Amino acid sequence: MLAGRYTLGPVLGEGGMGVVYRAHDGELGDDVALKLLHRQLATDEVALARFRREVRLARRVVHPNVARVFDLGTDGDHHYLTMELIEGESLDDLLMRDAPLAPSDLQSLVVGICEGLAAAHRAGVVHRDLKPENILIDATRQVKITDFGIARATDERATRITEGVVGTPAYMSPEQVAGGDLDARSDVYSVGVLLFEMLTGTTPWQGRNAIAVAIARLDAEPPDPREHVPISPSVAEVVQRAMARRPADRYASAQELARAFTKACTGEGKTLPSLLTAPGRSALPFDSLPPSGEHRPADVDRMIARLEEAYCATPDDPILNIKYASVLWRRFIAGDGFDFDLEEAEAMARRASSMQPGVAATESTLAAILLERGEAAAAAEAAFRALALDDHESRARRVLAECSLLTGDLGAASRFLGVDLEASPAGIATRALVCAHSDAARAALMLADQATFASRSTWPYWLNRVRIAHWAGDPGQWQVLLPMVAAELFPRRDEILSITGALAHAGNVEDARVRVREIIEATPDARHRRTWLTTLEFELSLLGGHPDVDLLDPEIAGVAPPLAWLRHAPSMATCRGETWYARVDHRATFSRRDVATALRRGRGESA
Repeated sequence: MLAGRYTLGPVLGEGGMGVVYRAHDGELGDDVALKLLHRQLATDEVALARFRREVRLARRVVHPNVARVFDLGTDGDHHYLTMELIEGESLDDLLMRDAPLAPSDLQSLVVGICEGLAAAHRAGVVHRDLKPENILIDATRQVKITDFGIARATDERATRITEGVVGTPAYMSPEQVAGGDLDARSDVYSVGVLLFEMLTGTTPWQGRNAIAVAIARLDAEPPDPREHVPISPSVAEVVQRAMARRPADRYASAQELARAFTKACTGEGKTLPSLLTAPGRSALPFDSLPPSGEHRPADVDRMIARLEEAYCATPDDPILNIKYASVLWRRFIAGDGFDFDLEEAEAMARRASSMQPGVAATESTLAAILLERGEAAAAAEAAFRALALDDHESRARRVLAECSLLTGDLGAASRFLGVDLEASPAGIATRALVCAHSDAARAALMLADQATFASRSTWPYWLNRVRIAHWAGDPGQWQVLLPMVAAELFPRRDEILSITGALAHAGNVEDARVRVREIIEATPDARHRRTWLTTLEFELSLLGGHPDVDLLDPEIAGVAPPLAWLRHAPSMATCRGETWYARVDHRATFSRRDVATALRRGRGESA
């Protein structure tokens, strides 16, 4: 027993700093991973400083691809930290068993590593010790980066290594070996080394000892992985650029590396006819896509794989560009996509619009993508262009409904959705419109668009169900909903369960807030999703008895709350008489003035 709280179980791993155990937290009833500092380091001030820094820097980084660190403690001369327990294996275990791996098998791993790193870099943290042992893979194949023991904050004097050259020689960047200044591109180099090893089964630099391995990269260009395995030139180029000697020659960010690797892994050298007529394949469905909310994530992933192959063969086909953009957007809305999905989708939608102007579906798809990226005024303008071409373009009407909610106009949102629903009824929104004057119906209306596009197998669907139940204030709904959420299997189920428990019973509110923040940080560029999730985080702070008003300040939170939520959501009823409320409403109104102007212009009113 440690600190009267943690019962140590089997050893999970051991490193230079300490031993990691599986432990049971008797106070909370959960299993955690507990790192116990080697006893001989307990009086080493440098080691203790690193230990404390690991907790401090890891806590800065909240992301699904980074293992969460909970606490730092002492028990006599024992120093320990506790962190998220990952049920799975390390990348090192995977490589020992299965290397070399095919590029197509690496995409989700590489994207996960890069997304986790990007979150660290946004928080001002350079990891400095990426290696297979520090990358864990859980039972669902989700990557978790761990061990920030030698990480550095970019705002700490400088990232020059003042305590000597630290790191693992096989994976260190040239500037790290030389004791130079480090930034995010040093971690990009380490990912390049990992890529080389995953593809070839060996590290790129060899030598008689660790020093020789480290020094080898200072003068020589990175080796070509094709000397070991038959991979495409584009994949090899990505690996070598990531490992370029000069930081300026590498990818500027981890996300740029992820995008390049994903593109390189698609079907090169294939022609569009061969893709459509290959044995065992049906024709690529350019003319139709499954209705929103009726797809499964696996169906969308297969669709994207096919579209990627076709795009490599015919990148100048406007129909292909807009279909690809639409499916990338749909994957993101379902909760399965990444930030760069939206960036890529916008580029393709704009390309399609320039190649073939005057197509309503193209303009409405561009509008939906712009809205999700937080460009609501531009989204409204594109949506109105779509309606000018086809007054029944449903996606454009949903975008305009969302823009109306941002500006506080529930009536306009209802009208835009109502016209759409006459042609295509959608459950939650329809029920809202049937009884349009109740608070619960207004709550449902505020989330109608998001719920419409989310199938039952996705976390956005369940999160919207949970929020509507919270706004309705009916205890009977929780009795039905809680067992349903617990029984379903879907990504982010643990996060949604934590949030559901907090809203239903005012349970562990702080843990639920951390879960919401994890979802937000997973896709930080998706500003529209961030807007709604930030309102949820505020509602949780209300339940905890300490309303975090900074979450409603656009200058601090980075997003402004939707005025419809601020003025009409039942959860905000007790806040509207507070002294801070008028200030928040004024700032939110001011930040949405460009959206309101775009809506008035689109309706032909004076701006």
